[in-house]
Amino acid sequence: EKIKTVHSSSNRIVVDNGVLEKYTDFCYGVTVSWLNHYCPPQGQSEAKLLHTGFGYPSAPKEPKALALTPDTVLLSWTLPDLLSAPITEIRYR
Repeated sequence: EKIKTVHSSSNRIVVDNGVLEKYTDFCYGVTVSWLNHYCPPQGQSEAKLLHTGFGYPSAPKEPKALALTPDTVLLSWTLPDLLSAPITEIRYR
C-alpha cells in the first residue's frame, strides 16, 4: 500500500511524479489534517475518494496495412497490452 504524506502551507497541492497510477480499478483515499504554529494537529478530515483520469494506451500490436485499390488502404491491429482507459474511450489518429 502506498502512503504519501505531503506538508504544505498552500491550499492546493498537485501530486504527481508516479505516485498516482492512471486509470486503475481502485480509487485513492485522501485526508487532510491541519495545524498552525500555535496549536498541535487537529485530527484528520473525512476521507475523500478520488479516481485518477485516463492515461495513454501502449502502442497497438501487430499493425497491418493492405492495399485494396490504388487509393484505398485497409489498416488493422490488435489491442495494446496496456489500455489505461475504457475501450470505448480509446481513439487513434
